[in-house]
Amino acid sequence: MSKHVKLVYAFIAFVIYLTIHEGLHVVTSFVYGEFERFVIHPYGFEVIFKTPVALREGFKWFIISGMSNIITPILGLILL
Repeated sequence: MSKHVKLVYAFIAFVIYLTIHEGLHVVTSFVYGEFERFVIHPYGFEVIFKTPVALREGFKWFIISGMSNIITPILGLILL
């Protein structure tokens, strides 16, 4: 397999990862009414929530922040 094909596969994997990981933050925060906007920075991607960081606590924030961290590696293991 050529180097260019490997780079294309790596890029596709990154896009899928980004879609799943950040998408779960967006979906779960939208369900709880916390989604404000999605920002693309030169150093990465960020989901902006309505509630300030200092006030984020409880089960709702476990779901919003943790679901993507749980699902992403599980899907990776399934695909492996």
